[in-house]
Formats: sequence, structure tokens, C-alpha cells
Amino acid sequence: MKRTSPSLLASLYMVAAFIAFVVWNNLPSQIIAYDVLGYYAVLPLLFIYNDLTLANHEAFMAVVNHYEATDVLYQMVEIEPGRWVMKYPLGMAVFYAPFFFIGHLLAVLGPWPSDGFSPPYHYAMAAGSVLYSAVGIYLLSRVLHQYFKRGAALASLIVVLLGSNWLVTHGVSMMMPHIPLFASTAAVLWLTPKWLQSFHSKTGLALGFVLGLSALARPTEAWLAVIPLLWNVHSTSSLKTRIGLLFKRNIRATLKVSAMVLAFAAVQLMYWKWATGSWLYTEYGNSGEEMDWLTPHTIDFLFSFRKGWFIYTPIMIPVILGFIPLWKHSRELFWAALVFIAGSIYLASSWSTWWYAASFSQRPMVQVLPVLALPAAAGWSIIQRSKRTVRGIIVSAIALLVLFNLFQSWQFVRGILPADRMTKAYYSAIFLRTQIPEGAKKLLLIDRVKPYDVHHMPADGYRAIEPIIMPVDNGSGDPMANPVWLPPECEYAGSVSISYDHITASDHAFLVLEGEVYVEDPDVLAQVFVIMTLTKNGKSYGYRGEPLNRLVKTPAEAERWLPLQFTYLTPEIRNNSDMVTLYLWQPTPVRIALRRFKVTPWAAINHREDALIFDPQ
Repeated sequence: MKRTSPSLLASLYMVAAFIAFVVWNNLPSQIIAYDVLGYYAVLPLLFIYNDLTLANHEAFMAVVNHYEATDVLYQMVEIEPGRWVMKYPLGMAVFYAPFFFIGHLLAVLGPWPSDGFSPPYHYAMAAGSVLYSAVGIYLLSRVLHQYFKRGAALASLIVVLLGSNWLVTHGVSMMMPHIPLFASTAAVLWLTPKWLQSFHSKTGLALGFVLGLSALARPTEAWLAVIPLLWNVHSTSSLKTRIGLLFKRNIRATLKVSAMVLAFAAVQLMYWKWATGSWLYTEYGNSGEEMDWLTPHTIDFLFSFRKGWFIYTPIMIPVILGFIPLWKHSRELFWAALVFIAGSIYLASSWSTWWYAASFSQRPMVQVLPVLALPAAAGWSIIQRSKRTVRGIIVSAIALLVLFNLFQSWQFVRGILPADRMTKAYYSAIFLRTQIPEGAKKLLLIDRVKPYDVHHMPADGYRAIEPIIMPVDNGSGDPMANPVWLPPECEYAGSVSISYDHITASDHAFLVLEGEVYVEDPDVLAQVFVIMTLTKNGKSYGYRGEPLNRLVKTPAEAERWLPLQFTYLTPEIRNNSDMVTLYLWQPTPVRIALRRFKVTPWAAINHREDALIFDPQ
């Protein structure tokens, strides 16, 4: 590999210094929290608390609650009383480990608690994130300089780092997997040609280490293996040659790389076997989050105003167009880059919650930016050879796109551009604005965090659908008039299900349950629950349950029939064919009667992200 030129390195260091300054001056107050806690928790549990199965759940939660690291421990799943298993794979803990130990040493030597969550751990993790970025940028610069001229290499780096969501992801979600995986992708690009040239054992083991660790962090990163498979492949005959080179003439070298990858896989398998008794543990802990392999959300992923990659990082459109000059002038890079990017988009858009929560643009595309730097550099090489007038126009347009991305990143950090409720109407309202216009928040998607109860009923912009009668009389009598006593032997009563697409085509609906409850003893109201949920493939998400005592007023002494009302806002719909399920649950048999139970769906009149959404506040 050629050495990186001093002028390119100087420019690179200036870019890196700017990035480090921005990131360090915008450190979030809680770095080890929520999803990051799920990746990180294995380290303090193993090395500080000696309690990897979380047998002493209360003690660990006391520490977590003290630092306000999470509201509920959704990051782990209790498989049996007193035995918990990590929801996330172990790879990120390996990425974190060196900096965890540095933070722990500082805490032990200093005045801070050595509990895994005090300030030294946070700052060590932040420093680790910046270091992974520096390593990734340096390796990527080496790769680009190998195949492209200095100006194209530097321009490509600026485009993918400052023109994308890389910078804001680093600042807001620095402990998430995307920044370390950015470095590992760059490392694969750097190691692959070196290994293919010599099949040296040390290089092969390093490549296997990076591939294995990346897949251990996120199983979908196993797709990185397509890069060494297709690197320098430009035709069917060269593909056959590559397969023969890897699996015949250099089979021993390939097996060494494969063995290193399998060693990381074995770590995860052995942990599952030890923690659960099974070699494979596939329960993610939320049935609403899974891979929709046959129905990827690719169009929404790329173009929706909710979180479209091309909408919020529009410079990626000319970057993708850079595959055309990459095909013409660097065909040895083309197929590896194209197949990898196409597969990465498919994998990322197949996730059922394709909007990836509180993120700017599509954060799973951050780790693939090193590969996108290749078509970006190829495109810039063509721009450099174009006529001066044409070159000036194109360079100005790209500069504007970079500045536009930095402005939108600023909007995101300032809260002007929300993380997960965007609509086309709201985007138009805040476009190039430094403040939120009055009334614009009503254009956002519905706020599912707010409580919606009997005092917050849908108003304008909604229409009632035909009521659904709950069969609480088990098919006998008139459920709307005749009182029905809950059978004490039946733990679940009155179940009714309906496909969501039979209710509405909108992105949400309010389901209003109404009825009357006959109570002999008011104390039993707390022992019967109204349950509403959605089910996907037979599993529940968006579950909400409320005891009857919260849904009726306190009865007067002579009053026995009490009106009940319960409002349920549907969660983020994973698939329109998911089932809305409503039922009553009495874990302890009680004497209680019901009548006139019905559910009225209230659906938004306007469709999806262009809707003017009801806001009870």
C-alpha cells in the first residue's frame, strides 16, 4: 500500500480535529444508558459484580436507577426467576472493554465510585469512541489514497464525514455500534487487498478478527465477508478465479480467517448455552422488532419524510451515482462495493422498526460509509477532469449539500428536527428555519409517549368506525343488554381480535372501550384488568393493561353499575395485517358482572405522515 501523502494527512488531521472538537463539546449527559446499557452491562456485571445472570437483580437496578441509565430493564430478558440473559450480542462489550478497564482503573485510583457508571467510565467510553473514529478515518484515507488521487481522496472523506449523518451520530449516539463498526468496515477495506496479495497469516488473522468481532457486535455485519470475496472481481471468469483462489489453492489461509470468525461466534453460542441451556437463543425480547425478510421497508427507508436516508442526507444521491464512474474506471472495486451497499440497504430496511428510533437520518448506514467513500472518490475524479465551468457548478452544489447537512444536523441537535415523529408537512414548516414556527408541532406524527385516557378523547380530524362488540357472554344472550358474570374458571374473557387494516389505513388509531361494570365489593376492581395489544406472528407488542379501579369512578354506597371507559392509542404498526387484540384478564377469580361492552375505533381522517394529528394539549 502506498504511503498517505503528508499534505493529505495534514488536511485529514484538520478534519479530524474539527470533528473531535464538535463531538467533545456536545457530549450527552448520559452516555451509558438505554440501548447502550444493553451492550455495556456485561462488563460491570462480569468484572465488578460477579453476577452475569443478574441473580441480585435489586442491587444492580439500584445502581442503574441511581444514574438514571434506564426506566425499565428492557435490555435483558428474565428466562426464569433470578436468571437473566443479555438481549443484545456480546460484540460491543469487546469493543468497549479496553476503555471500561481504563475507566475502572481511574475510578479505583480516584475519588469516584468503582461501580461501572461513575464519571470516569463515561469519559473513557467517549474517548474510546473518538479513538475508533480516528482509526477508521486514518485507515479509510489509506485505502482511498491507494486507488485515487489526493484531491479525490480528501474530497471523498469530507463528503462522507461532514455531508452524511456520521457527525451527528457520533455526537448524539457515540456509544452505539455504528462508530466502532465504521472503523471495522474501514479496516476490512484496508486488510482485504493486503491479504489477497500475499495470503499472509498475520494479515489473515487480523482480517478474521475484524470480521468476527463485527458480526459478534451485530450479526448482520457478517455481510462484510462479501468484500474479500468480491474484491478485485470484475467479471464471471474473475469470480471463478477468486473462488478457486480462496477455496482451493489457498484453502489453508481461508480456513485461518474462517476459524477466527467462528471463534467469535463460539463465544456467543457458549454464552447462550451457559445462560439459557440452549446453544441458540433467538428471543429478542420484543416481538415488534424483528427482520421482515420478505417485506423490506426499502422505499420508506430511502425516501420517506419519517426517516428517509436520501431525504435527510441528500448528498448520498450523488454518492450513489458515483457507482457509474466506479464501474467505468475502477471496476476492480465496483462489484464488491455495489453488492455490499445493496445488501446493506436490504438488511437495514428489513428491520421492522426501520425508522431506528431517536436517530438523524438512517443511522445503520453510518457503518457502511467507508465503502460509499469509493464511489464518492470515483465521482470526484470525474469532476476534476471536467471543464472548469461544469466543475465549478458541481463542486458548488456538493458544497451546498454538505452545508445543508450540517445545518440539518444542527436542527436535530437543537430539537427543531425531531428524532422520530417527522412528517412531510412538518419538514416543510421547519425547512431552513432556526426556530420552530408557531403551531408547527401539530403537524408531527402522534406523540405516543403522552397518556391518552378518558379526559383526552379524539377531537377534530378523526372519525368513528363501526363499534366492535366484545363477546363477554361467551355467545349466549345479548351482550349489549344482559349482564354477564365473569366465569371464575376463565382467566381470560371477552377476547376479540381484528386485523389493523380492517380498522384504518392511517398510521394510528384510538380504540375506545366502553361498558358498565357491576360491583358488589369495590376492592375487586383492582383484580380485573383490561388488556389491549397488537400481535405480530402470535406475539404481543404495544401491550397496555389497566385495572378496572383506574377506569371507573369511586362508587357511591348505593351505586353498583359503574361506567367504564378506556382509551388505547395503537403503537407503531409493524405490518398492517397485525392483529389488534382486546380482552379482560382476572388472574384471581372475582365476582363481577359486565354489560354493554363495545370498542369504538377512532381513525385519523387524513392518511399517515401528511395528517394533521390530534393533540390533546
